[in-house]
Amino acid sequence: MKTMKHVTEEVTPIRLRINGEKVFNKFIAWLFFRMFRREKRLTDYPRLKLALLFKAELENVTDVVPGYDDYEWHFKVKCTSCNEVNNNWVGVNRLDQNEIPGSRGSANLVMRCKFCKRESSAQFDTSPVTPYTIENSGKFAQMTTIECRGLEFIDFEPRATVGTDSGTKFEDIDLTDGDWAEYDEKGGIPVGISEVQAEFKRV
Repeated sequence: MKTMKHVTEEVTPIRLRINGEKVFNKFIAWLFFRMFRREKRLTDYPRLKLALLFKAELENVTDVVPGYDDYEWHFKVKCTSCNEVNNNWVGVNRLDQNEIPGSRGSANLVMRCKFCKRESSAQFDTSPVTPYTIENSGKFAQMTTIECRGLEFIDFEPRATVGTDSGTKFEDIDLTDGDWAEYDEKGGIPVGISEVQAEFKRV
């Protein structure tokens, strides 16, 4: 009886010939990866919760709060996918609700990074904004929290429609330049807000 010999054949990988040389076909592997890879959705990004801390020197002003429910908050935004910072201030309204692509959810802000084209979102906490009081003058205090996906807020610019109350209520205060001064005729005293700063803390 003849003995059968088992021969193991070596499988040759698919190769490409470029300029007369054989190379492993990494292109085909990349092509298959692109065909079957699921695009990353906003819900795949980890949640990042940020506390907005506000600081200012208050002169005869009892508290500082956004003047209206539809106050437009302005932030500098960094994409957490490519780490690029948007050069423009981005406005966010707590009352706005925008659909999140690929999800049944919504958020106050939904935007696409102009560098890497990835989607990102941000949603304010539903609890009321905490006024900045004269007891906190010169110290950082938390005003609100925001949940982010795919982005991070790195700066805040207070603008018009910030309300204050020093016995007399002042509205439409512009803190773009970092300070504001007025005279309270009812109280007969000067009032002012100066040395405005803001920072974000991960919570």
